[in-house]
Amino acid sequence: MAKLVVLISRDREKGIEVAEAWQQRCGATGVTIIDSYGLGSLEEQRRSMELPMFISMASILHQVRATNQMLFSAAEDDRVDCMIEVAQEIMGSLDQPHTGIMFVVPIDRVVGLAHKGHG
Repeated sequence: MAKLVVLISRDREKGIEVAEAWQQRCGATGVTIIDSYGLGSLEEQRRSMELPMFISMASILHQVRATNQMLFSAAEDDRVDCMIEVAQEIMGSLDQPHTGIMFVVPIDRVVGLAHKGHG
């Protein structure tokens, strides 16, 4: 059964390193990287910019850069353990504060996922 592996990383350089390692070392057939914003980080940036409380988070998003990266990969079951191990090897223990979070979700159906031996 396929799984959706998701890593949310505060370290953008390490996030890209993880994505590359998932493909090269674990055989992930594709990884999507999306810039993202944590609400806590946005509030910190708003305070550091000394913006009034009434300014909406949407307007702050236009003024700040992304604070996180989200990595997504639909992977076969046998690749998930490798992806978790590689992520923690590169990122350090995700149990430590401000490193990131990773989770795996079962996928009921996949269309277009390359299988072993098919590219």
